[in-house]
Amino acid sequence: MNMYTPKRTFIYSALVVVIILLHFSGTAKLSIYALDEAKNAVAAFEMYENNDYLLPKFNDQPRYDKPPLHYYFFIIGYKIFGYNPFGARFFPALAGLLCMLVCAKFVKAQFGHRATFFFLLLIAANIHWMVQFHMAVPDPFLILFLTTSYLYGFKYYESRYQVIKYQYYSYLLLGLAVLSKGPVALLLYIITFILFMLFQKRLSLKPWFRFFPVCLFILVAGSWYALVGLTTDGNWLGEFFLKHNLSRFSSPMEGHGGSFLKTWLFVFIGLFPFVIFLPKAMHFLYVKKLREYGDSISKNSFLLFATLAGFIILIFFSFASTRLPNYTVPAYPWFMMLLAVYFGKVKSISPLIFVWGLSLLFVLTIAFGGYFGLAEISYLSDNKRLAIYFLAGLVPLIFSMVFIRKKQKLRAFAGVSLSYATVSFIFFLSVMPALDQQNPVLLTKSIWDKGERVYYYENFNPAFVFYLRAPIERLDPFTAKSGDLIISRKKYLPKLESEGYLYEIIAEENDLFESPITVILRLNSTP
Repeated sequence: MNMYTPKRTFIYSALVVVIILLHFSGTAKLSIYALDEAKNAVAAFEMYENNDYLLPKFNDQPRYDKPPLHYYFFIIGYKIFGYNPFGARFFPALAGLLCMLVCAKFVKAQFGHRATFFFLLLIAANIHWMVQFHMAVPDPFLILFLTTSYLYGFKYYESRYQVIKYQYYSYLLLGLAVLSKGPVALLLYIITFILFMLFQKRLSLKPWFRFFPVCLFILVAGSWYALVGLTTDGNWLGEFFLKHNLSRFSSPMEGHGGSFLKTWLFVFIGLFPFVIFLPKAMHFLYVKKLREYGDSISKNSFLLFATLAGFIILIFFSFASTRLPNYTVPAYPWFMMLLAVYFGKVKSISPLIFVWGLSLLFVLTIAFGGYFGLAEISYLSDNKRLAIYFLAGLVPLIFSMVFIRKKQKLRAFAGVSLSYATVSFIFFLSVMPALDQQNPVLLTKSIWDKGERVYYYENFNPAFVFYLRAPIERLDPFTAKSGDLIISRKKYLPKLESEGYLYEIIAEENDLFESPITVILRLNSTP
């Protein structure tokens, strides 16, 4: 489909606007409630409040989970937009947007406008991608910096190591990736490029060890680790590398275990329904289309590189004992690039008809499944009708079928993509904000947000710290007094009584989509 420039520019602009809105929709409406979000958002705020930009803390205790780069972005967000959910989520959303734009630019340079349109449509259709970049966590920055470091590393390789600036860009971005989530970024980078060069029969390590680019990487990636190691006598580094890297890889943490197939299932669901054509796309591109590119080393090499980059990430985390959906999201851009080239090259309309049928099934399932699912949850059943709003996703599918019948493939594909985008908009702007209002932190805010002294007992939702804007002390019988508030969970009440505390329950609310029940207690007497 050849399009003259003004029309092409309009389509690009419209797609980018839709994707911008998808990345930022609902970022201000949804509270900071999820456990990981709350801990990361609070740690950044405590850095800011204490003017300590070296040692991460949560609730005034050292936090060893992640290095600090995302905290710095959150702090900038707080300074610009205020201490609120949008301030915490602005830069994660921007990271997703930038990652998409850089990848789209690369696809256009390698494969032309048609593949780029399909890539942008695949991004707009990817609900899990949008969910990931709505979260105030380190993963958005890892994905952005790791993906772009790969792209510039490939450009460096493609130039036969002659364009040195690409190596500088790649190592700078890789250093930021290591500062985002740790050494996993460096390990993935090394494995990917070594295997790629072996497949290409061009293994050469010397060009990758130029002195000044390596020094740049060490400076960016290593300076903070060195400083925090010296400041804490190595304690922070020991906790981070041994517990939150090696232990997380070798044994399940926080109950996130399961079969290695779980990791593949995450990718299948995250890229549904287009992922079904990934094996066919690889066969089509490698067997039928490589000869079309002739001597285009760049195109042929990049198809191989994208395949390796995606599957190495997937396989690597299949071996990790801790399995979470966010771990494999860095593979998404590579798989979507392969799929975009495939859908741009294949002439048959039949794959799109199959995608259309699965998309119809998806919209009906999420609407009616959501309705009956919410009806089964007592504290959310009043919101069950909200799930019916997802049926609006059928409207773009109707237009898509019209274009399928006319064999206008790109327009038909756009209709399918906009169906998923519609579901995302409804989720972020209507359904999730309404459900979010039922979380125990917001429901009990009028009780604990009056300036009274608040303690916690055993365990509690970290979002309380975010909204209190101050650390919450552990319950101490020597400092607590009658009338103070205690935040805890219902299962700990027998233990609290056995220790001699007398209290009254003034609020009891279910944690959202989880089994624990949060309780707010008024202390009557201490042991």
